[in-house]
Amino acid sequence: MTKTFRFSLMRTVVCSAMVLALIGAAFAARLLQQERQPKVANIGPDSGRLIRQKTPPTLAPLPAITVNTTIDLVAAAPNACRNNLAGMCSLRQAILEANASAGVDTIMVPAGTYQLTLADSGGRPGARQGALSITDGVNIIGDVDASGNPATIIQACDAAPSVTATACPGANGIANKIFSINPRGDKAFDTHLTNLEIRFGMDLARFAAGGSGGGIEWDGSSASNAAAGTLTLTNCNIHDNVVTDGWGGGLALHNSNASSGALVTITNSTIANNAAHRASPDSGSGGGILLDSNTIMLMSNSKVLNNSALDADSSGAGIAIQAPSAGQPSLNDQIHGSTISGNHAALDGGGIFTNAGLNIDQGTIIGNNTAGRNGGGLWSNTLGLPAAQQVTLSK
Repeated sequence: MTKTFRFSLMRTVVCSAMVLALIGAAFAARLLQQERQPKVANIGPDSGRLIRQKTPPTLAPLPAITVNTTIDLVAAAPNACRNNLAGMCSLRQAILEANASAGVDTIMVPAGTYQLTLADSGGRPGARQGALSITDGVNIIGDVDASGNPATIIQACDAAPSVTATACPGANGIANKIFSINPRGDKAFDTHLTNLEIRFGMDLARFAAGGSGGGIEWDGSSASNAAAGTLTLTNCNIHDNVVTDGWGGGLALHNSNASSGALVTITNSTIANNAAHRASPDSGSGGGILLDSNTIMLMSNSKVLNNSALDADSSGAGIAIQAPSAGQPSLNDQIHGSTISGNHAALDGGGIFTNAGLNIDQGTIIGNNTAGRNGGGLWSNTLGLPAAQQVTLSK
């Protein structure tokens, strides 16, 4: 009995050890298998679905779009630029796709001449016809030549239009402004235009119907009247654009809802040979630039040359600056190290006409401008306004 007992006990101990070893090996194998499997994540608090993924998801920024044709077209494929379809990514198509993508997209535009040919058929076609309508943040970057000058040319007419004409001088272009940025004034976003030559824009629209801005019309406001958008122009040449019944031959810069912080920054750029015309009531102001109420401009190392406002009551041929609207804070526009020359207004302020505060310094040159009545170079009409609205000139 004693021998039998000892044998049974020994056999029980051995068997138990073997079982434990097998369990340990199975457990280790299971752990190893779990480590090799992807982790389980619950996507969305209300999704009710489990999706296996190796790592938490990250949303990479969309890649830059590169335009691959100078032809003005709208591709049949809605994502022709994103998919880099050969010959289908026009500048217009790139803007359409950027408008549809949230955030600031980047569009690279190689050297060449981009002639707009899709005429506005009426209504509100957006960017599909007429002007290049931008409705979301975008950074459009052109190319430069060996001297650093813009080599990417965007034009509406195929030659310089006349401010009193009713059509482009040639048959290949369209009579329209070139860029319309935030045309409804309902969304605040940032727009950057770099290394672009913007020329031969011709806005035929009536003044009451948005007839301003032959080259660029921008509105920095948002429908909520909250923070405004911004416009940044760097190394751009905006020339030979006209409005036939409005203001701002080259640039018309608005803040229609008086949103806070509507800022336009112009650096290393030229605004030249633009014209504003408004036959009735003879007041086509801002041949080069119209800076509308509640809009702030910061200009550095730029040139405003040979622009005109020739109607009987027209002022501010180079730059026309409007006063802030009632109840809005004082403006403080800045012009640093720039040249204002060769501009002519039929009434006041050949170079600059301002109804708002303005600081001009850092060697800015104002010369060879003419006016039919007052202020060939500069006319400041801030009489009776607070001190913050005065004009300051310094070296």
